[in-house]
Amino acid sequence: MIITAPYSGKIGVIKSMVGNEVKIGDYLFSITGTENSQSIFIELPESLSGKVGVDTEVLIAGKIKSTIGAVSHYLSDNGTLTAKIILSMGTKILHNSFVDVMLIINPHKNLTVPESCIQRNNQGNFIYKIDGDTVKQLYVKIGTRTEGLIEITSDVKVT
Repeated sequence: MIITAPYSGKIGVIKSMVGNEVKIGDYLFSITGTENSQSIFIELPESLSGKVGVDTEVLIAGKIKSTIGAVSHYLSDNGTLTAKIILSMGTKILHNSFVDVMLIINPHKNLTVPESCIQRNNQGNFIYKIDGDTVKQLYVKIGTRTEGLIEITSDVKVT
């Protein structure tokens, strides 16, 4: 079997060993290119299939913004998908190192507040708004809950 790479480079991380059974889509090794970009390969759980794709935003090590450049359409033997993150060549990440990657798969542009701020009565969900020396009760519609925060999806009504 001959494997041809899409570009010139050096073999990096080797995941498969001689004698292993491989199939189409299996991650065999990484190639460190000599072009204008670097890449990071990440393993994703099967539950993210269809939710993560090309151009999905990622945050690497809490500060480097990038996007996913490719996602394998095949599950590995351990039930994961492989995705490739493209980095500009100026990015300083050591080859073969482990980094924390945060996927931004469902961005929201609405206001979020701590869940403890949302109150409820017979008329619905509300929050309190302080306006100078007065406190106003504002009824709201709520959306997604994430890590102790809750999204407010409605226009705010003052009562």
